[in-house]
Amino acid sequence: TTNLFGTVVKINGKEYYPQTDGTIRVPMAGRITNVLSDIQLDFENSDMEYGDYKLVVETFASYDGLYYGDFTPTRNEFIFTLLNDQYGIDVSLPPVEVTRDSNTGKDKNGDLVLTYSLKTKNGLANPNVKVRLERRNYGIDYYETAYSPVSLGNIATSLNLEGGNNVMNGTCFASLEDGDCYIYNLTSLNNDLEEEDLVVQMTMKEGPSETEINNPMNAKWKSGTYRVVFEIYDGNTPIGHVYEYLIIRSLDVDEEIEGS
Repeated sequence: TTNLFGTVVKINGKEYYPQTDGTIRVPMAGRITNVLSDIQLDFENSDMEYGDYKLVVETFASYDGLYYGDFTPTRNEFIFTLLNDQYGIDVSLPPVEVTRDSNTGKDKNGDLVLTYSLKTKNGLANPNVKVRLERRNYGIDYYETAYSPVSLGNIATSLNLEGGNNVMNGTCFASLEDGDCYIYNLTSLNNDLEEEDLVVQMTMKEGPSETEINNPMNAKWKSGTYRVVFEIYDGNTPIGHVYEYLIIRSLDVDEEIEGS
């Protein structure tokens, strides 16, 4: 079928592709023998829609490698679900809230709060969402694009589901070497493949503290480009993540508000 185009089956370092009848024929051995192989299905470039599918695997002996021979084929069936390409999680943030003033933590409208919209859908055994923060590396190489982990507490005072408690006061999942929390437990999820909509609010600090202003070399509040990463886990195992950028730079927010 046409929606299988782009699907790749990888076995022992070789790639195989579907035929027009929807089958993928893979030679396993040149003669009757015991064969143990890992089969990988790659749907990254396929046209298959999200949903539930059944994979049928049949092994048989053949005279020409294409059609059945005199041996009865062995048949196994596997049910699997294709989720979206963000591993069952997506996030969005109003563009006006992305850029924050380096002196006040506010956006150009004078607000400290960022409101993230999360959409999730999964069939994991123990799905949950955790949140972490990364800051772009700034060094000698101007074109450096790598990011390093930093604590959300460097720039924010609270993170919570709409109407919920501040998870930054809760249990920390993973910490940095200096003891500051790096990954926060946000919430558990449904695992019934029903789409779930969540609203997450993060409140920025009101710029650097007086100590940080007087001692900028040791300040944790820093200008730069950040990524707020939302990661879906199955228990304690990371499955996939999405992120939104956050930029801290000079906006002269207070001056703009006063002059408006």
